[in-house]
Amino acid sequence: TTKLLIIFTGILGIFGFLSFISKGISNIAFYLFSAWCLYFLFWLIYNSYRVSKIKITKKEWGIITIFGFLILGMYCYVVLNRQQLYQWDNSNYYIANLKLFNFFDQSFFAGIKNIIATTIKDSYGRFLLCFTSFIFRLTNLKEDAFIISYAITLVIPTYLVFTFMIKKIANNICLKKSSNILFFSSLLFLMFPLLHRSAIIGQPDIVGLIFVGLIILLTIDYDFKKVEWDRYFLIIISIICLLISRRWYMYWLLGYAICYALYSFFKAFKIKDKEEQKSNIRHIIMFGVLCYSIISLLLFPMFLRILNQDFSSYTSWNVSGYIGELNAELHRLGLWYVLMILIGLLIGLINYKSRKIAFLSLGTYLIAYLVFVRTQNMGYHHLLMVMPTFFTAVILLRCSLENIPQKYLKYPLILGMYAIIITTYIGIFTSNNKFINNNLFYPNINIRPTKRDDYQVIGEIVNFIEENTTKDDRVYINAASQDYCGQTFSGYIHPDLYLTNIIAYESSIDSAHGFPIKDMATAKYIFTTNVRIEATGAVKGHIIPAINEALNNDTVIRQKFTLVKEYKMNDKITFYAYERIKPFDEKEANYWLDVLQEPSQSYPKLFSERIEKYLSEWKERSCCDEKKESFVCCSTLL
Repeated sequence: TTKLLIIFTGILGIFGFLSFISKGISNIAFYLFSAWCLYFLFWLIYNSYRVSKIKITKKEWGIITIFGFLILGMYCYVVLNRQQLYQWDNSNYYIANLKLFNFFDQSFFAGIKNIIATTIKDSYGRFLLCFTSFIFRLTNLKEDAFIISYAITLVIPTYLVFTFMIKKIANNICLKKSSNILFFSSLLFLMFPLLHRSAIIGQPDIVGLIFVGLIILLTIDYDFKKVEWDRYFLIIISIICLLISRRWYMYWLLGYAICYALYSFFKAFKIKDKEEQKSNIRHIIMFGVLCYSIISLLLFPMFLRILNQDFSSYTSWNVSGYIGELNAELHRLGLWYVLMILIGLLIGLINYKSRKIAFLSLGTYLIAYLVFVRTQNMGYHHLLMVMPTFFTAVILLRCSLENIPQKYLKYPLILGMYAIIITTYIGIFTSNNKFINNNLFYPNINIRPTKRDDYQVIGEIVNFIEENTTKDDRVYINAASQDYCGQTFSGYIHPDLYLTNIIAYESSIDSAHGFPIKDMATAKYIFTTNVRIEATGAVKGHIIPAINEALNNDTVIRQKFTLVKEYKMNDKITFYAYERIKPFDEKEANYWLDVLQEPSQSYPKLFSERIEKYLSEWKERSCCDEKKESFVCCSTLL
């Protein structure tokens, strides 16, 4: 497989070089690159499987195949039987993939350059889109097709890696019937709601779990008795891929690296033979220095960007701190799962054969949790970084039951675990059972197919915007919630990005967004609502109510706009479409400065200073407009 990878790489290089000749060759180079990325991913998985020396029986491969199709079928069923508009994090990577295709349409190397640049500079790097692009490009390019594309290229590989990881854990505990554990883990993967919650609504962050699983698989039973260069190579590649998949997986890596180093040194110091002890310690240090040096060298630009980035605005999303986050996790997991996780970790720590994995799982969770929640609360996609702890803990509990000699105790407990998993799945996926959905014992999330009652009205607003704007116009929609925000409307006609380019991103959080003075001053249409729509999960701000009040009621701002349309979304919410009829002026800027005095005191750069800066620039532009013949005036701007 490595030789084939080298040959594939050579062919890709040739077509990449020849892509300058014609558009057709550039398109071939794109598909070759996308196929190469998928081949590389499975090459990495296969070689990690080989180096870890686990063996999957024919029966177990049969189980893996069946559950692979069931997982894919679940995604297809949910996605193809719902009516959903994707927004915020749910649409970021979808839109990014469309824009990446535009770069590849320009030229093959423009696409490659964009992937590298965004990986280094952006929080939403396009590295993971290398794996989704091949299949997605062959579809109708709708959001639903994007989700199914990464269900095939990301979710299924994640499942495959997790089965390898569980097989390795079962082998370490010396279970005779590891096929039972593999079946249980497959069922758990299929029916663990929190594992799929973000992926099934449009967030492909699950890609990081592929590399997390590979790192665990390659390190869990490595004892540093000898140097294994092929293992080191695969670990380093997996770490690099993990770090460039999503920035916050660094918190998992930090926790795992600390705990792995502590456990490795602890085991080394317990070796009685001094020469063997020195050899182990030397290998541990060499491995750590090698990983740190290579990764730091290759990812230095990305690390430099992160170190120089100001994450202070992220504290806006920390609404409840550590206790509140634990409470949220309790409701997202359900008490049944929490009990299984805690008991599994406790049993794992007691049993010396599973102590290492239990210690690594618990320690990694605690460190990642303490460091991350210090800044912001975890969303469903952030929780993926601690998902290996939850998943492994339940598996450890199931493994411990396999070793219970008393049949009258063993089988009822095993059946009880199956019952919890299956009833949870039924409750959050296939029914509206009020007992399950509103009970502390079960998760409070769902992944059922949903349909919007207001879909037709949203379409009417979209048609109005399309018919009354050009590509140079701007539209601002003053709402920010899971049901309504700017992207609710801009995503209606995807893959056409026309509305994405003219509908401004909504502002709602004082410390994170600030006042959108430019959008307010230049938008041809501004949409407000009869009620305050703001449920972003952060501390409520002043922006949305101030804009609503100004356009709906205030005499100063209201006279600059005329109400052209009203759209009743439901019994409680109505949208008003205001068209600007008088241009922005100094009086309007002073109004916003006066109304927003309170947030301006806390965040002057995002409010008063931003408004004053825009006003100053507006005056300079007005100067040039009034004196187009004046070289002196315009030269000051140059």
